[in-house]
Amino acid sequence: MLFWGIFGAIVLRGAFILVGVSVLEGFEWVMYLLGALLVFAVDSVPAVLAVSNDAFVVFTSNVAAILGVRALYFALAGSLQRFEYLSWGLAIVLGFVGVKMLLSRVIHIPIYL
Repeated sequence: MLFWGIFGAIVLRGAFILVGVSVLEGFEWVMYLLGALLVFAVDSVPAVLAVSNDAFVVFTSNVAAILGVRALYFALAGSLQRFEYLSWGLAIVLGFVGVKMLLSRVIHIPIYL
């Protein structure tokens, strides 16, 4: 069941990434909408789209993340209580990426930041 869930997630993400990249190419204002939604941690695809609009890069990074999450799930399931600052760290990173997306037309923030 886990295999089919991961397979389905990869296929559906591929479809959504292709649609998302084509929408961003046609309507640049959608980037601001995605940037506003990213603080709410809706999905990782808008975060990757803040770094690259290349569909291949976005798709392969999501596949790597899905496969990595599968492996890490079993490793971290028993030790999750040790990560007391995980939610704060994720909130800071997602907030930074959301602000980067919102300011992309005004200020260029380098990718390495």
